[in-house]
Amino acid sequence: MNLAIKCSELARLASEGRDRGLNWRERLSVAVHLLFCQPCLRLRRQLDFLGKAAKSAGAGEAPIAGARLDDGARERIRRSLQRRGS
Repeated sequence: MNLAIKCSELARLASEGRDRGLNWRERLSVAVHLLFCQPCLRLRRQLDFLGKAAKSAGAGEAPIAGARLDDGARERIRRSLQRRGS
């Protein structure tokens, strides 16, 4: 049984797993890959964060702790909204 998967396969499985869940073999392959691949581990954490943020936003809950825009991003959004409103 070959559990080795490429990064592109992990990205696909990580995304699909959010919608349909993964079977035991897919889960095991993902877990083994994540033990050795920091970029894919980072991707997985980002997907988890985005999923939680979307879920809490949809439920009208308070934002996820630590999820803040920096001052520069706030200013860019403010200017963009002002341009659209003009």
